[in-house]
Amino acid sequence: MTRRSRSATLSSMTTYSVVLFIHLLSLLIAAGAAAVVTLANVQMRRAETLGQVARWGMAAKNTAKAFPVAIVGLVGSGIYMVQTEWSWSDPWVIGALVGLGMIIVFGEGLEARRGRALGRALGEAIATGGDGPVDGEPARLLEDNLGKAIPAAPTLLMLGVVFIMVTKPGTAGTIIALAVALALSVPVGRAVFRCDRRAGTPVPAAAPQA
Repeated sequence: MTRRSRSATLSSMTTYSVVLFIHLLSLLIAAGAAAVVTLANVQMRRAETLGQVARWGMAAKNTAKAFPVAIVGLVGSGIYMVQTEWSWSDPWVIGALVGLGMIIVFGEGLEARRGRALGRALGEAIATGGDGPVDGEPARLLEDNLGKAIPAAPTLLMLGVVFIMVTKPGTAGTIIALAVALALSVPVGRAVFRCDRRAGTPVPAAAPQA
């Protein structure tokens, strides 16, 4: 191997390593954001006042801003690595892209829409009765089984995409991985996001000012 060819090989390896680092960093950002959003969703369903729900909802909304950045990093670095080492016709590559698309649909689409609906319901309830117990429309949105499955789906799909990228299965394995992630969304969502707050818990009155 000539000095020039060795230099070109080392340069290519260095570029690929940097892109792989960006890919893994984007994955870590997505995983960290998913963990915080999951915690916020759990705490919203344990909150005993409308104000507590609103605060955890705002935490979830602000953290979710990291997802578009992570997705851009994942897709951009993934395109380079596929062009360099793999093929666009590989089933696992197609499956990973489909999985990312589904994550966007559930996260940036359905979950964001339900989050806006919950925000409007909270605003109306607080404007009407103050920071009272969680009931009415906010409670319905939080306790709805579909509302519990939707925030669980992106995280499970992300795990499915990671599984696909690591194991690089064929067509059947790729389809099964994504299908299992979706199928688990309902039972996992119901288990993780169950409403643990005590129904009818009175809200303490504010202490009188001196």
